[in-house]
Amino acid sequence: MIFRLQKAVKSNLTLICMALALALSFGVLYLNARNSRTLTLEVQTAENLAQEEDAVHKMQKDLSKYSKSGDAYKLTKESIAENKGEIRKNQELLRLLKEKKWQQAYKHKIADIQKFKRLAQSEDKSDPELIASLNREILLFSYLKKHPQPYQTDQPSKGIQFLFNLNEIYLPIIFALMGVFILSQLATDSYRQRYDLTSLLPGSRLADLGEKIAANFLTLLGVFLLINLLAFILASLFYGLGSWDYPYLVYHWHGGKSYPAYIASWRLLAPALCLQLLLLLQLASLTELIAKIIRDKFPTLLIVLLLTVGLNLCVYVIVPVTKVAQWLPSTYLNCLSVSSNSLAQQVNNQAIDFNHGVITLTVTIIITCFLLLLPSLGKRKRLA
Repeated sequence: MIFRLQKAVKSNLTLICMALALALSFGVLYLNARNSRTLTLEVQTAENLAQEEDAVHKMQKDLSKYSKSGDAYKLTKESIAENKGEIRKNQELLRLLKEKKWQQAYKHKIADIQKFKRLAQSEDKSDPELIASLNREILLFSYLKKHPQPYQTDQPSKGIQFLFNLNEIYLPIIFALMGVFILSQLATDSYRQRYDLTSLLPGSRLADLGEKIAANFLTLLGVFLLINLLAFILASLFYGLGSWDYPYLVYHWHGGKSYPAYIASWRLLAPALCLQLLLLLQLASLTELIAKIIRDKFPTLLIVLLLTVGLNLCVYVIVPVTKVAQWLPSTYLNCLSVSSNSLAQQVNNQAIDFNHGVITLTVTIIITCFLLLLPSLGKRKRLA
């Protein structure tokens, strides 16, 4: 076991894959930090304030062009009065944000969003996606009002929120690709001209197989934890720790429809980690099985990629695959999206959830291990 782990750690492929994953993580962190500076509530409010003041200034100039008894003059005066009211609101909101009076600030923000929502709904052809987006914003700021804390953008840079963002959007597919490359190298390294050299060694084939799968699993787990730990430390050192209570968007199903809600981020940690561990074990056993059948590096790599990343992408674009996606282990590459039900909402398949993920991955691991042990069991039966 120790020999196999040392071999995995010293492998150039493992080091290269880790370096690429870390470079991606740090690049995303840099972009998030740069973009988040222009997306804060303070910046948005200041920009709105500047626009309102500029509009008032232009309308006051236009007043001189209109007759005081004309309709244009009256309408412009009304617009100026309305814009001045918005200016006072934005000035008050900006003051509250600077003084970190979160509850009062978010109360103002919710009122602004609700006003905009009423205007959007009053149009003849209201946009359902816009209304749904405004509803989510109201839910978000209602949560923040109830649990006062600073607002973070959709591109967070603080440690905890960046870790969730990284594992939801960027890392799942990248880590799956990286894991398949590493495991294919390790699983096929002992084959020479399609012959397994480890079969010449004395000892139990069952114990040897268990050590291979365990070493593969521990290698993936170590790489996964190290990437996340380094990304978390770097983000926390430069931009702050973040908050475990910060709201995370989830979906609940009722009557065949999904409804958004916000919960504390820490509540998703346990189910996502549980799915991640099962996924790593499933990937380790699957790669070992394909390697045992194919006994060649590149065909093994290609087949495992198709069965994991390929099938995962098919879930989003091929309707027949989407309908049975809950029974495909590759569906659960994105453990956070599964745990929050956002993947189920995205592909309109409410069966894709944490419970189905645990069942599917566990059954797949059992079947894969049984197929791996089948030749050894058959050989033992013949000898008996």
